[in-house]
Amino acid sequence: MGLFRRKKKNREEAAEATPTRAPEPAPRTDPEAGPETDPEARRPERAGGGGGEVGEPAPASDAPSEGKRAGGGSGFADEFTALADGAASDAGANNELWRRTFELEAWEFVPNIPPGETFEGMVGAGKPLGPLVATVEGAMYIMAFTSSERAFEFARSNGIGGADGISTLSMPVDGAVESVCAVTDPRITGVMFNRNKNSQAYFGSFNYLTAMYEMLRDRLPVALFDRFVQAVAESNSEFGWNRLHRRVALHDRWHHFADPATPDKPPLMAFSGQHVLLLFTDEDRLAKCKALLDQEAGGVDRPELSPAEASPRGLGEIMSEVQASAPPGTQVLVNMGSSSFRYEPAQIAHILAQRPG
Repeated sequence: MGLFRRKKKNREEAAEATPTRAPEPAPRTDPEAGPETDPEARRPERAGGGGGEVGEPAPASDAPSEGKRAGGGSGFADEFTALADGAASDAGANNELWRRTFELEAWEFVPNIPPGETFEGMVGAGKPLGPLVATVEGAMYIMAFTSSERAFEFARSNGIGGADGISTLSMPVDGAVESVCAVTDPRITGVMFNRNKNSQAYFGSFNYLTAMYEMLRDRLPVALFDRFVQAVAESNSEFGWNRLHRRVALHDRWHHFADPATPDKPPLMAFSGQHVLLLFTDEDRLAKCKALLDQEAGGVDRPELSPAEASPRGLGEIMSEVQASAPPGTQVLVNMGSSSFRYEPAQIAHILAQRPG
């Protein structure tokens, strides 16, 4: 999971919670693809699930929920204690809690060291070293912390660490968001922060974290595009769809299939009687779709499809041409085979025209 920086302290005593070793990794797959979503037919609800608009806390309940505390009391008198206390009942406090979480220089983690292994031994053997996953109220979360002191306290309280001391891991926030939100193991619910003794924890699902990160930091790693689309579809609110439109407008490079004879023009394709032009946010999603199309063809000869690229300006010109020449009802389908969404050619042309500069 990316590159971590190690921190170490001498071992101290304590006891609390129920850490578990991380589950054996499931086969790597893309984030679960939701149904294809149509911006005209489905309007975004809450990014991350639970009800309410993006950034609003989930309804109060006895169990912890996204943006809400998990645990009670106050063991750390820092700004995150106060923010987590307020996030349970106030949307503004919830947004500020996540804003400050994303503005940190790094997130801190307790390493997952399997029984019989040591930190030094795993590093020396080149074995993958990732964050601890813990079970809280029957759900599994990656444990993250807003300070190394909190991470050390969690490790001490749970008897984690070797005889020579306790090691924690530190990772810059942007890399941490991309790494943890790319986790595809369906057993893991999301990320829980600051699960310290007598303190207020808070958590978010991977989709919710992706949506909050995009909104509050105004950026989106291309690897998390599927999660963001899933969050927007779950939200189904105008605000959410507008955030997706913004990401489309700001996207720097588009990918599409092309006939070798006309490499600058994506071909119209037909699926179930619908004329479709396929676009992709990156090469990996184009390759995934091509593999699915090849499998569906079952060895039957079909026109060669070569990968091609288009700048936002070039794509805008393509859309203008498609509007003028394509059959009525033609749709533009983005990231077919992954978490896809669609536009009419005029819609995406209008969105691309909003690109700054």
